[in-house]
Amino acid sequence: MTRTASALNLLSISLVLVKERIRRASFLWTIVVFACCTYYYFPASDTTGSQTTVIKNSLLDGHYRGTYNSVWMGLLVVLFFNCLLLFGGIFLIRNSIGRDVTLQLEMYYTTSPLNVHQYAESKRLANFLYLALVALAVEVMALIMQLSRGESYAIEPLSYLMPFVLLILPFIYVLSSVTVCMELLPPLRRNLGNLLLFILSYAYLSIVFTGANKTEINPYFDVTGLQFIVKNVFSQFRQYFALTRPNDPSVSFFETIGDYNNTFQITP
Repeated sequence: MTRTASALNLLSISLVLVKERIRRASFLWTIVVFACCTYYYFPASDTTGSQTTVIKNSLLDGHYRGTYNSVWMGLLVVLFFNCLLLFGGIFLIRNSIGRDVTLQLEMYYTTSPLNVHQYAESKRLANFLYLALVALAVEVMALIMQLSRGESYAIEPLSYLMPFVLLILPFIYVLSSVTVCMELLPPLRRNLGNLLLFILSYAYLSIVFTGANKTEINPYFDVTGLQFIVKNVFSQFRQYFALTRPNDPSVSFFETIGDYNNTFQITP
């Protein structure tokens, strides 16, 4: 079998796996849950008590958020979505190999032209495509939220597309790879793997937000793009308010913003 034929065969198998997943009721519920979370993550300006990502500064009163334009929405939906995936994303695509073992499909795969590497790659590609569809639905919901909140009706497609391609897709590819690797190791398929993943995710997120004011970003460590987003938001926050102290702003992922007039304009 040539490389092209092998690649097409691998892709066709992955697409079959994805189609099987999106036909389940769980896929629809996943989209609904993520859409609702996106809706509440970008509350209306006249809503009190809602929580969103805010920027704080000791020289300014209150907490601040960016105006709901394409740039802010495009960056913050990545921050929101990748943080959720960090803790819950693996459970959306978990058990793909374990399910084959439970259903005793080993004989089917051993008699197919797929070797072990291709089998694992088909699972990884299927996981990647599935999460990409969920991420695309969240991006569309963020665009709808921008229009419905009414603070900016100017749609800039690149402000949504570039973070999606450069930040979300690489992360879900890494997440898909980690999931397959964990499933290939029987001890990590169950509770031990879940506990280990939670500890690593919490530690990673703590390090990211603790080092948000660092001038240099390690691209190999910042696989989620969270440090990159926070660093750029901080830079525009300082520029907008003409702040000279580089290490002063801090970010809170979920916090109530008391006065929704506390906004700043973020630009490409």
